Amino acid sequence: MDRQKLPTLKQLQCFLAVAEELNFRRAAEKMNMTQPPLTRQIQCLEETIGCSVFSRSTHAVQLTPAGILLASKAQTLISELSQLVHSLRNGQHSLRIGMTNMLDFQRINRFSSSIKQMEENEQVVIHADASRKLLMSLMSGEIDLVFSGEKALVDSSLVYTKIHTEPLMTVIPESHPAASLQTVAMEDVSDIPLFWFPRNYNVGYFDKCDAIFKRLRYELKKIKEPEDLLMLLNSVAKGKGIALMPQSMSHSTINGLCYRPLTKEYNQKLNIDVYLVHRINEDRKQVVDAINQIIKLSD
Repeated sequence: MDRQKLPTLKQLQCFLAVAEELNFRRAAEKMNMTQPPLTRQIQCLEETIGCSVFSRSTHAVQLTPAGILLASKAQTLISELSQLVHSLRNGQHSLRIGMTNMLDFQRINRFSSSIKQMEENEQVVIHADASRKLLMSLMSGEIDLVFSGEKALVDSSLVYTKIHTEPLMTVIPESHPAASLQTVAMEDVSDIPLFWFPRNYNVGYFDKCDAIFKRLRYELKKIKEPEDLLMLLNSVAKGKGIALMPQSMSHSTINGLCYRPLTKEYNQKLNIDVYLVHRINEDRKQVVDAINQIIKLSD
């Protein structure tokens, strides 16, 4: 058996906190610890994997190429381990809720307190993934409820209830002239490509936005969007393109990029409708009660 030393869960959690904040002080506050122990966790992680994950200067903290790769995998590892622990602990008595990873529900005021309660409730297991994958798991009975970004999978066995509309933000290089604007129209960034995703990732969201793109007064150039968020943000910061990102996800600070709201005209068109989805014949009290509670929050 390979007994190679591996990073600890705590090291990965500390690493992700710094990767998101790009600031050791803020990351320590996020982890409810002081900065020296957090720094030691990062140092131990780097010693374990044999390379640096951050480049540090007196002015900035940036991810190294190894750090970007680790960040793209670490959250999935932690989430899968968390789901396994919850499943083992709770057996078949858990309420299994899927939440699209398009949004950060902790940063949406109407849901933040309820999501926190769910996470603290040992009888609730939360799965984060792409909407389409979650809906397929819902149809197969592996999940009880899904928070879906748009109607990512249409099937007669599923019931969709709209519970929220999430605004989109433009993510643009700081060097671009549109960075000086308070709100940005698509025409303001017509000279730079848009990072975009394949249609099969989320058919409903893709088609909604594509219909708007086709009515633009210019030809929109689209380039393939990196699957990892940090890689996407770094590409924008380097001036390779712009991105459209949900407001709740627009908080990572990276040198060279900025977030700007869309103009009122585009804000009303380019957004993400969030749906609570359940199976059509759902009658279990635990699930029905959860549906009613979540819908009440959205009123």
